[in-house]
Amino acid sequence: TLDMPTKSQLFTALDFKEQKSLLEDLDEKESVEILNHLPMDEAVDFLGELPGGVVHKMLGLMESKNTKMLSTLLGYSGESAGGLMTTEYIAVSQEATIEDALRIVKEKTPKVETIQNIYIVDKENHLLGSTVLRRLIIADPRDIIMKAALKKTVTIRVEDEVKKIALLMDKYKIYALPVVDTSNILVGIITIDDIFSRLVSIAWRRARKKKQL
Repeated sequence: TLDMPTKSQLFTALDFKEQKSLLEDLDEKESVEILNHLPMDEAVDFLGELPGGVVHKMLGLMESKNTKMLSTLLGYSGESAGGLMTTEYIAVSQEATIEDALRIVKEKTPKVETIQNIYIVDKENHLLGSTVLRRLIIADPRDIIMKAALKKTVTIRVEDEVKKIALLMDKYKIYALPVVDTSNILVGIITIDDIFSRLVSIAWRRARKKKQL
C-alpha cells in the first residue's frame, strides 16, 4: 500500500536476507520497480550478492538507463557487451503465434531501440531463436512463431569486447546482436549504433594520443 519512494527507502534499511526474501514474495514487476528506484550504490550492493544468472535476469528487466550503469559498476567493462548492451528489445514466447508476435511488436515499438529483430524465448528467458519483422509480415498469422525463425541466430556473451562484436556484425551483416549469459539466458542486445559510438570514441582517443606524441 506504500508509494514507491517509501518502499525503496524501507528496502534499503533491510539486511540482504530480508531484502531477498521480500523480493521473492513480490511479483516480478513490483520487484523490478523497487530496484529501479534504489540509489545506484544500494542496487549494486544487493545485486552483487545474487548468483550471476539471477543478476542477468534482473538487469534484463530493469530500465535500460539503470542497466548500463549497473552493468559497469558490477564489473562489466565499458568495452564489453555487458557494459554496452540495452535491455530494450522485443522477445516473444516460443508458444506465441505470428499474430501474437505482431501485436507485441506494435505495443513495444515506442519503447525499444529496434523492431526489426524479434527474439524467441522460453519461460526462463533462454534464447531459442530469432526472426525479423519482414518474415512476420509475410507469414501466416496463425502459425507458431518458431516457423518464422531464422536458421541461425548469432549470439554474443556479456564479456565479449567491442572488436569481436563489430567483426560479427560485419561478417553476418547484422545490425543487432542478442547478448546471452553462460546459461543462454537473453540479457540484452547490442545495436550497431552502440558499437559505432564506441568505435568512434576509441578512434578519437587514439587520434589524440598520436597528436600528443
